[in-house]
Amino acid sequence: MKYSAVIFDLDGTILDSEDMWRKATLCALESRGIVLDKETATKCKRQLRGLGLTEFAKFLKEKFNLKETPETIIQEQNKVATKLYAQEIKFMDGFIDFHKKIEVHKLKRGIATNADLTTVNLAKNKFNLEEFFGSHIYCMEDVNYICKPAPDLYLHAARKLNVDPADCLVIEDAKCGVEAAKNAGMFCIGFNSAQDREMLKDADLIVDSYKEIELDKILSI
Repeated sequence: MKYSAVIFDLDGTILDSEDMWRKATLCALESRGIVLDKETATKCKRQLRGLGLTEFAKFLKEKFNLKETPETIIQEQNKVATKLYAQEIKFMDGFIDFHKKIEVHKLKRGIATNADLTTVNLAKNKFNLEEFFGSHIYCMEDVNYICKPAPDLYLHAARKLNVDPADCLVIEDAKCGVEAAKNAGMFCIGFNSAQDREMLKDADLIVDSYKEIELDKILSI
């Protein structure tokens, strides 16, 4: 069997959280009197997908000429996220069944996310992620805030799982995440939760749902 571990991104692959971050962004802008038209909102959504919160905040500050520091913007985002996690977030359809397949094949598994520790802890507490991944849940704070598309997060997860990067499957939903996985020398499955295949074009395989991932076939390659 070629692959021995599966490493997931968090938002958009394990958790159906895209709408939450969209609402958090719109809330941050609207509180400053900035209302986006549909075209601008779509462009921003594409540019922001998968970014770490620090890069996310820097982007908003520069694009909309915000006076606040990135740290202040992050604090606001986290406040909104805390409320919305409790109310709206759920597992992605098919994730739990796919995780069961991973267990059957006795593959190691982990999370490598650009999210900050605050967001990761929210997810851990609500969804009991340690039941699925044990202690192998890593965020940007584990790699000195070096975010994707740098490969550091995925390489760190592989080291902690004690597997060679070439033996890892990655499931990613964002352009920067796909780049990070490929930069780490891993096989990347682009999970098209944003309905934007062009963004995932550098992935080794693109799927629209977990049902499309033929794990037996991939493992036999």
